[in-house]
Amino acid sequence: MPKELPLPDGIRLSADHGAYFRDDDTLAIADLHLGYEASLQAEHISMPRYQISQILERLDRLLKRFSPGRVIINGDLKHEFSRNMTQEWDEVESLLDALAGAEVTVV
Repeated sequence: MPKELPLPDGIRLSADHGAYFRDDDTLAIADLHLGYEASLQAEHISMPRYQISQILERLDRLLKRFSPGRVIINGDLKHEFSRNMTQEWDEVESLLDALAGAEVTVV
């Protein structure tokens, strides 16, 4: 499987779940669902907490590959919006730390 799919107009889709827009120097990512495991645990469903490490690994590869000046998080940053759980806070903070140096827009 190719790691990247170039499209017209300088858009590049990545196997690491991102789209890079060269002309705008912008990386778009979506549907992170941070805090997913904690949300399941609140419903008495046990699941190992490994999602954030995979997200951060993919994000690191995207940032190294494209070095974007701007990152757009396009929806579903968190999994649960009715309350804030500790895992969510910690994961959002880790994600924003990883994005330090880029302008971040959350939609």
